Amino acid sequence: MRCKGILMRMLAGLDNDPGFPHALIGYYEAFTDPSTWFAGMKDALDTQFAAHAEALAAIGVRGADPNQGRVLTSPWRFLGHAEHLAGSLPDNAGAIVFLIDPERVEDGASFSRSIEFLASETREPWLKFIILDNRSSPRLSALAAEHPRIDLQIFWLSPEEISWRLKAAAMQSEGSDDGEGLALAGSFATSNKDFEQAETLLRRQLARAEQQGAPADIALSRYTLGNALLAGGQIESAAEAFQQTCETCSTHTLHELSPMAYTNLGIALHRLGQSDQAFDALKVANTFFRAQGNRPGEAFTCDNLARIHEELGQHDKAERVWRYALKLYDEITNPALQDVREAGRNDILDKLERLAGEHHADQR
Repeated sequence: MRCKGILMRMLAGLDNDPGFPHALIGYYEAFTDPSTWFAGMKDALDTQFAAHAEALAAIGVRGADPNQGRVLTSPWRFLGHAEHLAGSLPDNAGAIVFLIDPERVEDGASFSRSIEFLASETREPWLKFIILDNRSSPRLSALAAEHPRIDLQIFWLSPEEISWRLKAAAMQSEGSDDGEGLALAGSFATSNKDFEQAETLLRRQLARAEQQGAPADIALSRYTLGNALLAGGQIESAAEAFQQTCETCSTHTLHELSPMAYTNLGIALHRLGQSDQAFDALKVANTFFRAQGNRPGEAFTCDNLARIHEELGQHDKAERVWRYALKLYDEITNPALQDVREAGRNDILDKLERLAGEHHADQR
């Protein structure tokens, strides 16, 4: 699904490019039945035409429905109108392109037949259809393989191929002023557990950022390097990178990055056994998150504080902090964060249950 987001951003960029001659019309309505779905397609086309009627009229495009007065089913009514508009575009214009990505499909067989109808019956060369499908669970794989007028383009690369291409791009960027390739390649190497490669790339990126002197870039480079070192088990070096990140954030009031940097500094110090310093860093992070109204961040720092209390044998304090973290997760109402809310709540509830079991065992 990440590749889909990249594709959509790319297409949106093209649609806003004055040199791009085609008209993109997004259609995302759920597919319940062909009649309703094609009627919606025609409504989407009519809406776009009405929004640009004056400009279209200036270049000779008229929106009169060629099927007016004829009794036709909605698929044929849509197709006839769309072909009429696409065919009336001047020679210096491109195609009318429908980008189809239904939010859900209730009848897979009917949906496949509807796409087959468009592929088989469309005769106007300046009317195109792009249908987004899921590579891992495709709806249209059989149709795409069999139909002579359907072309298939897969927007996917294996992790190994992505890694190779990023490394190649990073090597090619050596000596240039653009460190984005290094940052991307280093982050991907970290996620791929190639920690030696990640450190090499991210230290190069940090050196570039320090040469250019932008505080925000320096702080972010140090933070990204610290994450790679922490993931690779180089805890002392990670703590040093996070400490430097925090200092840069403090000096230049980089409040957006500060809470994350202090959180990871606290985690690194905790792993080094420096509980007092870890407490201090996590409390600073907690204060930043609270000031920003970032409940997931505040709950996460509370979770880490409670873990330290538990390891120090301070079970009452651990329980109190975990219950406060649970309250923070309960207060999350943003629908976009419901997965975060439920995962956080379940994790905290498991820890409270485990803590209660340990307390009960101690009493016995």
